[in-house]
Amino acid sequence: MSGQTSLASLGDVKEWLSIKDTNSDVILERLIIGCSEYFENFLNRKIILASYVEKYNGNGRERFRTREYPIVSITSLKIGGALVPTSPDGFKGGYVFDDKFIYLLDGSAISVFTEGVRNIEIAYSAGYAPTAIPEDIKQSIIEIVSLRFRSRSRIGLTSEGIAGQATAFTQKDMTDDVRMVMNNYRRVVA
Repeated sequence: MSGQTSLASLGDVKEWLSIKDTNSDVILERLIIGCSEYFENFLNRKIILASYVEKYNGNGRERFRTREYPIVSITSLKIGGALVPTSPDGFKGGYVFDDKFIYLLDGSAISVFTEGVRNIEIAYSAGYAPTAIPEDIKQSIIEIVSLRFRSRSRIGLTSEGIAGQATAFTQKDMTDDVRMVMNNYRRVVA
C-alpha cells in the first residue's frame, strides 16, 4: 500500500491494541490509510512532506501564507512573473520564510505581494518527513484506528443487552482528545 498516506505505523497500532499475530494486518493497514486520509481531510492540509507549485492572489502585504505547512524549502517565488531572490543574509532585499509565512524584505525591487489575480507563484516543499511526524498526530491516528477496529462488529448499534445487562456504545468518530489535537493542526480556510 505504498504511495498512500500513513500517519502511524502498523507496529504502533498493534502495540496499542495488544495484537501479537498478523491475522488483522490487512484490515489494520487499510484503517491506518483511511484514518490518515480522514485526518488530513479534516485538517484541510497535508501532513507528509511533499513539493507544491501553487498560484495565489496577491494580498498587497509583505507577508504571505502558503496553503501547506510547515514550509521546509522554497524553490522559487514569482510575483507578477518576476522572480524574487532569496535574501542573501536575512536582512537585505529578497525573501525569507519560517514554517508558515514568506516575508519580503525592504531593499527588493518587489517589497509586497502585489495585489492581483493568481499573480503569485510559489514552488515549495512543506510538511513533515515520515520519520518526523509529531507524536500527538501519530497517537491520534492510533486511537482513531483502534476505535474503528474495535467497533467494526457493532456498526450502527447504540447498545446491546446480554443476560439482563446492557452495554452502551459510543457513536463518536473520535475522542475529544483526538479532536483537540486535530483542531491544533487544522488549516482554517478564510
